Amino acid sequence: MAPDSKLPGILRLTPDIRRCIFVHAGLGLRPHYGGTAPVVYDLGHPARCDTIKSPDNLEQEFQRFHGLLLSCRTIYAEASTLLYSANWFIVRYQPRRSLAALRALTPHASGRHASGCIVWEHEYDHDLPLDGSGPLSEALLAEWHATAAHLAPHIVAGQLELTLVCDLCPDDVQTARAVLGTLRLLPRLKDCHIRLCETRDPRLRQLAQEAVLQARGIAPSQFPASPGAARPRLVNLPRELRLRILEYTDLVTPFNEITWSRASRGYRIGPDGCPVLDGTGDCPPEFHHHGCQFLQCHQAPWPQPSIGCLCRLRHAAASSRCKCWAPPTPLFLACRTLHADATLTLYTRNRLVVIDSPSTNPYHPGRRATTATPPSPRATSSSTSSRARRSGTSGVWSRLRALYALVPAARGAPGPAGVGGEVGGGGRAEPARAGAALVVAGGEYEPRGGADMTRAQGKEVLAV
Repeated sequence: MAPDSKLPGILRLTPDIRRCIFVHAGLGLRPHYGGTAPVVYDLGHPARCDTIKSPDNLEQEFQRFHGLLLSCRTIYAEASTLLYSANWFIVRYQPRRSLAALRALTPHASGRHASGCIVWEHEYDHDLPLDGSGPLSEALLAEWHATAAHLAPHIVAGQLELTLVCDLCPDDVQTARAVLGTLRLLPRLKDCHIRLCETRDPRLRQLAQEAVLQARGIAPSQFPASPGAARPRLVNLPRELRLRILEYTDLVTPFNEITWSRASRGYRIGPDGCPVLDGTGDCPPEFHHHGCQFLQCHQAPWPQPSIGCLCRLRHAAASSRCKCWAPPTPLFLACRTLHADATLTLYTRNRLVVIDSPSTNPYHPGRRATTATPPSPRATSSSTSSRARRSGTSGVWSRLRALYALVPAARGAPGPAGVGGEVGGGGRAEPARAGAALVVAGGEYEPRGGADMTRAQGKEVLAV
């Protein structure tokens, strides 16, 4: 009789076959809407275990494979490796006020752990931020330091993806440094996502960004000791090359469009995204724009698991998963040369839409736009164009007038590569000087009397 004939049947199988059995038992990725998705085990809520968009009961989940983990050491080693490497685990400090679930991991499980999320505060939307001066903060920081020191020797470098959510009070830099300092105990992480405040705070976001780069082993950029010692290398290039390089920056918005509305009195990118998305899927193939991936990252499409909202535009957060477009302000503040080049790129590679409507979005107008009263001749004469002209040095029309002298005729073209103004009216204007194009068009949803514009009113709108 062969020596291994006394072994249980499952141990006589090859490791690859046993892994397939473990997957069917629910230890690995689960089939989900034509694809696969990890199971998100929320250890802060013992009665909750979520597959993406599909809640399930934790007890029923464990009944499928708990016996495998208790059978023998060989099965435990293989099954736990798959369990901790394929799925996501969330550990909440609230309501137990403890991170004991992390310290309970065995060295084997800690070494195989691939994705984890630690949530200190904000179990619910109305929770108060962590007060760095209170006794709770001292106890939490001490436990966080002890937990990281316990796990660090067993974590494999470059394998763990860690998410840390600790909503602090705005401007609480001291507590933020204490929280982030503990991350230095851990080896290099595969990826790291950090949120330090529910609201936007530039200083906390910068600290989170630096901590993410350090945790991933990415050295921050080294700046010259003296700001005036050396000019940016980009400025030393010919202007033709600089303009071409700037076209690959965030100066070109996701949909090649910038809007200025009467309601917001400021610039924003538009449109908001595909109306058919609603956070439930990818862009339709026939659109071929792929711009939605740079907007509203918190609305993750259903095939992708969500680790929570870590959008840098909504919170003081830093995450590689947030690709939301943000104005490239540093390009305008570096020097006068780059300011002129950035302004030229922004207004020539995007379409400028001026909205003369109470709604901030002509694609999805609000109720105010549909119930607005008909415009009077006096109101129309001082419509959005004149308001934009009076908005100071950053006004729309002052920018456009400056561009007339900057844009060469060869670069101007209607559409995404030209300059357009949509101001609510009717008809089409003559092409503007130096290659810029001005289009006057009525919105898709006109309020009562909105289309009744006289010829004199139209000329005043075009008198830019």
